[in-house]
Amino acid sequence: MRILGRFVYPFCLKHRLHLLALESPLVLEGKQITASDLLLAVKVCAEEPIDRVTWRDQWEALKMKHRPGYLNEQLERFVAFTLLNQWPKFWEKQGKTSGSVNSIPWVLQVICNLMKNGFAEERAWMMPEAQAIWMSTGFNSIGQGGSEIELLTSEEEELQKELLDQSARVRTADGPQT
Repeated sequence: MRILGRFVYPFCLKHRLHLLALESPLVLEGKQITASDLLLAVKVCAEEPIDRVTWRDQWEALKMKHRPGYLNEQLERFVAFTLLNQWPKFWEKQGKTSGSVNSIPWVLQVICNLMKNGFAEERAWMMPEAQAIWMSTGFNSIGQGGSEIELLTSEEEELQKELLDQSARVRTADGPQT
């Protein structure tokens, strides 16, 4: 796939960890994404050096600045490239906080789980992220008596969406709360 004129490697846990270390808003929630954020993320995924600005970087920055919609078009390509929509959907248990167990980042937990189950270190870091997540989830569900991993079916996900939409409509119809 090409994004911002660059061929990118499949999005993998190595790329995610690099972007997390750079505090990229493309992998963190709540931050506005700029053209330079997208350019940096694409360079990481193309496995190009990020410590210098090239003529190609300048050209792509000019296109994002002067061509309406180009930034959003390329951002949509990046989101599609990450394949986040192909991750398993997990049931979230009430009362549990998200995050890592024993302060180990979840990316490292996935890598360790893959390696424990026979994947070479390089393969674990470089396989497409969605595949790594599915494989790790599968290993967790069958290892040591199986863990309590509950995945959402497509039907359950649609039902949740419908219930949230209905709840929002009811709140809107009731007016502001005092």
